[in-house]
Amino acid sequence: MFQLCYRDWQAMVSALASWMASFQSSMPTMFELSQVEAFLRLHFKQIMQGIVIARRMQLMASTLLDLHTLLEVPIKRERLKSICHMIVLMKVIKSMFHKKELDIIQSLPHVINLAQADITCLLLMAKDKLQSEISKGSQASKIRILSSFIRGGKDSDKSQFDSLSLVSIALKMLQGGGSNVRRLSLLISLDALQSIGYLDFEYSRIKKLISKVATVADFQRIVEEVTDCSFLYWRKEMLRTWFSMIYADGNKFSWLQYFLDGCADGLWLLRLGNVGEFALHLHEEEIEDAVKTRKYRK
Repeated sequence: MFQLCYRDWQAMVSALASWMASFQSSMPTMFELSQVEAFLRLHFKQIMQGIVIARRMQLMASTLLDLHTLLEVPIKRERLKSICHMIVLMKVIKSMFHKKELDIIQSLPHVINLAQADITCLLLMAKDKLQSEISKGSQASKIRILSSFIRGGKDSDKSQFDSLSLVSIALKMLQGGGSNVRRLSLLISLDALQSIGYLDFEYSRIKKLISKVATVADFQRIVEEVTDCSFLYWRKEMLRTWFSMIYADGNKFSWLQYFLDGCADGLWLLRLGNVGEFALHLHEEEIEDAVKTRKYRK
C-alpha cells in the first residue's frame, strides 16, 4: 500500500509541475475573437486541475498518516519528507490560486457561460430528437397521443411529453445566472428525465459539466477546503521531526513558511470546535516549540 501511494506521488509531482507552469503564465492582454473561447476553456481546465491535484495530495497525506497510526508501522525518513513535501505543495497551490484570484473572478462569468452553452447544446440535441419523433406521426395520431396522455393512455406516449417538458424546464434553468436555485432545479429536471428512461441523452457528461460549474463558481471556498492541513493537529507529536528535517537541508528552507501555514490550520480546527483561549494558546506554544527545533534525530 505504501509503495503504491509513493508511485502515485511521483506521478502527482510531475502533473503538478506541468500545472504550475501553465497556471503561472499571464493572461494575454490582446485576443483574436477565435482565441477567446480556447483561452476560457483552458482557464476552466486549469482551475479544475489545480483543485483536483490539491485534493489528491490532501487525501494521500492524511491516508499515509492514518495508515501509520493504524498499522503501528514506523515511517521512514524519506517517506516523512514526502509527506512534508505534500503539505508544502498544497500550500503552494493555495498561494498560487490567491495570486490569480482577481483574474479568476473576472473570468468566472465567461467560463460559466461557456459551460452552460455546452450543456444547452447537448439538451437542444435531445429536444430536437424528441420533437422529431413526435412530428413523425400524422395529425390524427398526434391527436390520439395527446388524448391518451390526458386520459392516461400508453406509457410511451406520456413519456415522450414528460421528457419534452423536462428538457424544456432544464433549458429554461440554463438561462440567466447560475444561482443555486436554478442549478438545483436543473439537476432535479435531469434526474427526473433520467428516471423516465425514454430519452437517450448524455446524462453523465451533463452532470459532470454542472459539477464543474458549481466547483468553479465556488472556487475560493473549495480551494480552502482542499488545501486544509488541519489533520496535522492529530499528528502534532511529529511536528518537531518535520521542522528539524527542513532545517537540516538548506535547499528545503523555502518550505518553512508553507509548512508553518499547514500547521496553523490546526488552530482553525480548534476555533471551529469553539474551544477556549487556553487550548488555542497551548497549541500555538506547541507549534512554536516545534519551530525552535534545530536537530533531526534519525
